[in-house]
Amino acid sequence: MTALIAMVVVAALVRGKDRPVSNGLFVTALVFCVSIGFRIIDLPLCETVAMGTHFMWHILNAVVLYGLARIYIDSRERAVALAS
Repeated sequence: MTALIAMVVVAALVRGKDRPVSNGLFVTALVFCVSIGFRIIDLPLCETVAMGTHFMWHILNAVVLYGLARIYIDSRERAVALAS
């Protein structure tokens, strides 16, 4: 939960300075919320759905990590381009 709060707080703090980073962080936080949702419903659903939803937790967490890395890389590239 701390990571989710951190993403939202940082997104809000950089909103005025770097809109693409802010938007990316908000979207990534939303994906993380869905990921957490799948993790929460996994145990109760395992009794009725053999496969459960745990795999979606892992897939969406991978999407979150990719998104955060992509946001960082893109922001660094924009900073270097502006400095040149």
